[in-house]
Amino acid sequence: MADQVISHALSLPKLYPLYGVLIPAVQSLAAKLEGRPGNLTGYRALLDFCLEQLVALAQPIPVPKDWALDQQVNCSCTYCERLNRFLKDKDAQVCRFAVRKELRRHLHNKIDTYHCDLNHETERVGRPYTLVCTKNRKSYQQKVRQFEVDTQLLAQLRSYSGN
Repeated sequence: MADQVISHALSLPKLYPLYGVLIPAVQSLAAKLEGRPGNLTGYRALLDFCLEQLVALAQPIPVPKDWALDQQVNCSCTYCERLNRFLKDKDAQVCRFAVRKELRRHLHNKIDTYHCDLNHETERVGRPYTLVCTKNRKSYQQKVRQFEVDTQLLAQLRSYSGN
């Protein structure tokens, strides 16, 4: 019966996600099964599946070579088109939009909605005020952190398998 449950879980990755369900299941089962003899084929299949997934995911993340971002906002207004050009620009790190309040708010909302790797703040000097957008490495840093987590999980799961 355990084998059937595990086969079912492995066949439905959206319902049983790797990080939220499968890896915690392996960790829990490893603790409970330690030193117990018996048929562990279902557990072994689950462990092997998680190991395969982590090996594929735990790949080093290359450091970005330039400031181009693989992001864009979905809007065809003049300001968003300019923002999209800025996002793709390999050299530019800062872009300034001296525009009225509703246009700054529009850009601010697009940046947040599309999770652009930008810090943005309003510079309150002169009129109109200026929205200053500065590129950051947030996505890269998140990928590096996930790589570190994956590497640690991989080592832990390998210790369960004896590899």
